[in-house]
Amino acid sequence: MKPVKVRLLLVGLVTALMIAPSALAAVASAPVVDQIPAPTPRASGVISTYTLVVPTSVSKSKLQTRAVIPNGASCPKLTTLRPNGSTKKQKMWLRTPGASTGAAFASIRVCAANVPRNTRGATVGRVKVPFQLPKSIDKIALLADTGCRIRATSSQDCASPTDWPLAKVAKSIAATKPDLAMMLGDFFYREERCPDSAVAQCGGSPAPLNGAPFKDSGYGWIADALVPMAQVFATTPLMAVRGNHEACNRGGNGYFLLMDASPLGAKACAPKDGVVPTNITPSWAVDLPIKAGRTLRAVAVDTAYGLDYEVTPWESTQAVAYSQAAKLAKRKKGRESWMLTHRPIFGLLSTDYSAGSPTFTPWMSADQQAAAQGKLGRFDAIMSSHIHLSQAVRIPGNPAQLVIGNGGTELEPPTGYGIPPYGPLLDGQGNRISPEFEPYPNATWQWTRVQFGFVIATPGKKAGNWTLSQRSPNGKAFAKCSLKQRTVSCK
Repeated sequence: MKPVKVRLLLVGLVTALMIAPSALAAVASAPVVDQIPAPTPRASGVISTYTLVVPTSVSKSKLQTRAVIPNGASCPKLTTLRPNGSTKKQKMWLRTPGASTGAAFASIRVCAANVPRNTRGATVGRVKVPFQLPKSIDKIALLADTGCRIRATSSQDCASPTDWPLAKVAKSIAATKPDLAMMLGDFFYREERCPDSAVAQCGGSPAPLNGAPFKDSGYGWIADALVPMAQVFATTPLMAVRGNHEACNRGGNGYFLLMDASPLGAKACAPKDGVVPTNITPSWAVDLPIKAGRTLRAVAVDTAYGLDYEVTPWESTQAVAYSQAAKLAKRKKGRESWMLTHRPIFGLLSTDYSAGSPTFTPWMSADQQAAAQGKLGRFDAIMSSHIHLSQAVRIPGNPAQLVIGNGGTELEPPTGYGIPPYGPLLDGQGNRISPEFEPYPNATWQWTRVQFGFVIATPGKKAGNWTLSQRSPNGKAFAKCSLKQRTVSCK
């Protein structure tokens, strides 16, 4: 399939998206979320299609195709090409948002179907979709923190490919033809109404539903993810991880409807009696064959909740997810393991945020550091985001930590990075952040670059060895990191 051309208009949507007549009545009867054109399907009757990487407990092929349609339209069929040349048509089932999300998600529905094993091609309607993971993984794309940040006081220019380069990033990733993409969370940033002073930059950007205890909407997800990421969706299976912007009181309803494959279901964040839940998806894993006798096990850990600078009661809930992850990463001959998580366990924030506080610690995130303690020994690397930059950190006795949070959201300050005087779970004066948890050793090395981009990971000849090419939005390499036996270096 030729790459889909994406034009980001000032309204943040594509003019080609119009709504089908059969869906107009359903949408018109609901309160309007914002004064923007309603989305409509392409000629196929589908607004967006993509294929998710999911655990084998969900799909034996590790793949599930999704189609976003207007409310009131019928789910299309998934047509697959079998090895013998025959075709198979299967119904897609409907994933619906919680009724209590009201008008925010009245406009769209999501259809799903598992891709059969040994599929040789697949279409939804007349749209080709990613249909397989190869027998040998040669290239993995990693990106995160991709949405366009809207604030009441200041916003990114969502119409500028320089200020918000997600569409350019997606085009470059598609051009590299990776075998899969790992999205490490924070799809959604349109959490406030566009300020009057920034209409030229984000005018028409979907605003939160008035009075709702959450921030996202169907229109918001179309603008922040489905349209700008279209070229990745068209070419590459996506393994999605939940970020803190996908917490239930923020962008969680859209995440569970569109991207999640856990047993919690599409309605997991729907408010009950006006209150949104606080939930955590079970940790899960997928095995990716590298070559004969070598496998990468990617373990997804939900870190949507918790605080960055203090240890809270959430730690005990979060620790369950890390215990699940540790079991999934059990050592096995020929298998190496990466933890995929949004919040870094050993990420460094700029000291420019300290405001002169002697107790400031740049280490993120305290709840995760405490909850993960003693549960990291089986992992070779921790792939995360949350901090809007590209970073690598070495903590003695622990896996290599990489932060890949530069996919499009407003970047962090350009200065203020280095090795702090004290390690994780200690403040700037060397005091324990929590008396219950032992501090980690201090970093022996760190590397930080504050610029937009993504990572392309390729396996080395030996197990545990990888090259991580740091790419700018236009696809040009600006640095190279090497992962060898749980240790990372960059130049």
